[in-house]
Amino acid sequence: MTQKVESAVPRSRALETAILVLAALGFAIAVYLVLAHAGIGGHLCQALESERVSCDKVAASEWSILAGVPLAAWGALAYAAAFGLAYAARQSDAAAGLGLLVVLAGAMSAFAVFLAYVSEVVIGALCPFCALSWMVSFAILGCSLALARRAGGVGAAIRSDLQAARRRPVAWLPFPLALAIVAAGLLVAYRSRTVAAVTGPLTVLEFSDYECPYCARVHATDKQLVQQNPQLRLERRHFPLDEACNPKIKRPFHVGSCELARAALCADAQGKFAAMDDALFGNQQAKLPVESLASQVGLDLPRFKACLDSPDTATRLREDIDQGIALGVRATPSYAVNGKLYEGDLAKLLADAAKAKGP
Repeated sequence: MTQKVESAVPRSRALETAILVLAALGFAIAVYLVLAHAGIGGHLCQALESERVSCDKVAASEWSILAGVPLAAWGALAYAAAFGLAYAARQSDAAAGLGLLVVLAGAMSAFAVFLAYVSEVVIGALCPFCALSWMVSFAILGCSLALARRAGGVGAAIRSDLQAARRRPVAWLPFPLALAIVAAGLLVAYRSRTVAAVTGPLTVLEFSDYECPYCARVHATDKQLVQQNPQLRLERRHFPLDEACNPKIKRPFHVGSCELARAALCADAQGKFAAMDDALFGNQQAKLPVESLASQVGLDLPRFKACLDSPDTATRLREDIDQGIALGVRATPSYAVNGKLYEGDLAKLLADAAKAKGP
């Protein structure tokens, strides 16, 4: 009795290598976006920002999260799966996994089209690295389709994979099982994050910008952390990413954030900083004039307007900016403890501080 040998399919090492390289590139982009979403790094993305190009605005939208996990993390998992399928097809004479790779690449490309629509129509801003990942998905799909045509067509490639899975289910089981385990790990990791408690007096300087979408998103969380940790003192330092008052900014970026920072300082002068702080972060979409916000929080308007134009207010703001520059602040929000700078969020800072202190 002779054993049936799967027939080889015409190969294209160039296409197979291209898919592997593209999947690795997509994975790297996705990891970068995960870090940027967490406020860790992302400086290159911020350097490209303009009125229509905003990584911060996209990351701060509700569309950047799926099941409590950043979309970029799911993207990294998808690219890892594409790499695995492409590698399996490369190693097999029968191009095992090619049909599933076409299906996966097609789903990723369709989702990319949907995200492009959401970015343009709903959010009104484009994340350039997101767009790059969409192009990578389309490229993977194109290469996969070209390989499938060599194997007799997309239908034939999919049928071949399904038949192989039925014949040897044990050999195919590890792949979906590994994906399921990683997916479950992502869900657990993001949904069960705990914040270390402050065990002693701790003063944290927060450098923030009222036009920064990520700052607005973490604002409510930071307030909760302060409430939960009576020994934690969070002091605001204004670091508007606006060339009008920040010498580190060389082109228009968060236009108008200098005025917003002065408005917060003037509200502080009347004992209303907390209320104005909330109002300014909540005004990123409506963009009401600062005078309207001042009326809402009950400020003395003539005094407020005089304060906005006062040289003393400009000097006070410049002191915050100079302090941030001296500490090396490059993005917002940034936090400083005892002269050490942290990027990301306050929860991460507290966790790092707890680890450094030890049991």
